[in-house]
Amino acid sequence: MDSTPAALAREANALRARIREAKDLWESGVLSAVDLKTRHARLAEQLAAVQGKLRSASGRNPVADLAGRADAAEVWAGLDLGRRRAILETLMTVSVLPLAKPPGRAPFDPDTIRIAWRN
Repeated sequence: MDSTPAALAREANALRARIREAKDLWESGVLSAVDLKTRHARLAEQLAAVQGKLRSASGRNPVADLAGRADAAEVWAGLDLGRRRAILETLMTVSVLPLAKPPGRAPFDPDTIRIAWRN
């Protein structure tokens, strides 16, 4: 298996896509809530492992460019999505909970988002 940062980033993106697909399947009634929870947990575990490899492969902490800078907001604004994601994944865990509503498209509910700071 290719363990270059680019290959690991592709693998992480593919896992994120599979997580979104599982949620879409649940919303359309193909997956039960139990199946979604099981699939999400497995994919999230795989994603965390790939992200750890990606951090190790990059050889540096993605937060290093922002830490202690007075202009951190300006630096953040100039970063691409991949760098922003790497920084957020280093600092916190973001979980999207299944909706309690029946399958189908529902409006965004901020109560379904859980953010936990990493130690």
